Amino acid sequence: MNKFNRRKFLGGAAAVAASSAVPNKSEAALWRRTTRSEERVVVIGSGFGGGISALRLAQAGVKVLVLEKGRWWPTGPNSDTFPSATVLSKKHFFYTAWPEYGGFRIGLWPYAGILEAIPSPSHTIVSACGVGGGSLVYQGMSLQPDEKNFTDWFPAGIDYQEMDQVYYPRVAEMLELQTAPDELINSTTYKAARIFADRVQQAGYHLTKIPMPIDWQFALDELDGLMKPSYTNGDCALGVKNGGKHSVDVTYIDQALATGNVTVEALHHVREIEKDADGSWLVYVDRTTVYGTVLEHKIVKTPTLIRACS
Repeated sequence: MNKFNRRKFLGGAAAVAASSAVPNKSEAALWRRTTRSEERVVVIGSGFGGGISALRLAQAGVKVLVLEKGRWWPTGPNSDTFPSATVLSKKHFFYTAWPEYGGFRIGLWPYAGILEAIPSPSHTIVSACGVGGGSLVYQGMSLQPDEKNFTDWFPAGIDYQEMDQVYYPRVAEMLELQTAPDELINSTTYKAARIFADRVQQAGYHLTKIPMPIDWQFALDELDGLMKPSYTNGDCALGVKNGGKHSVDVTYIDQALATGNVTVEALHHVREIEKDADGSWLVYVDRTTVYGTVLEHKIVKTPTLIRACS
């Protein structure tokens, strides 16, 4: 009797999904369309590097095109935008986890999810995909180093006094950094944090709260039952659904868009970059659906290119 194991089942399911995703001629003709454009500045990536660059250039009156392969992840009270930390769904992984056929992603659930795994022979790098980049999923622990640690690790050309007096305060203001209130830490949900704090102090170490870019009232409202859990159940590790986290998309990118000098193109996957004969950059981009299907090829020419991507 033939054995029917899990591997065979998954292989068969993948084959069925693949066959159903093979494009017909009219679909193939659609994605082969190519358009060309020229931009003053192109920024690839919309995380801290790309978002801040776009804002500062826009404030100087420079037109900027930001290309982001991920989607927008809008948040708000009781939103289900981000995936759960405990229940697997298509929103977890970026569609490059699945094979491609003729510009179409094939697999069980290809989607422009929040995490992209980039394997190498020795390790796997996981980066965030979406407008806002890594700020969507990072924990937001915003510690400023003291002068000794700063000078020990950063290049000598960077002035600590200037960073301390100008740039660190500027970032703190933009991200609205604040520490978690005692009311939250003393709640039942945060018992593990209190045990950790006690052990730190018992070991003789200094204990202090870490500033984070979060409006903690959202977490308190969750405890009061005014919103579904997001901060208080661990889902925030993959993005805060309810809002209140001052990530790049709702700070730097939002202000950049308000200048009128910035365009953000989400679901635009950069495939290749090369130098043109005149010294300009040519950026080859695929405009896709959230499922990774290529709708359009774009060739963007620019004299100034900023790579702020993983």
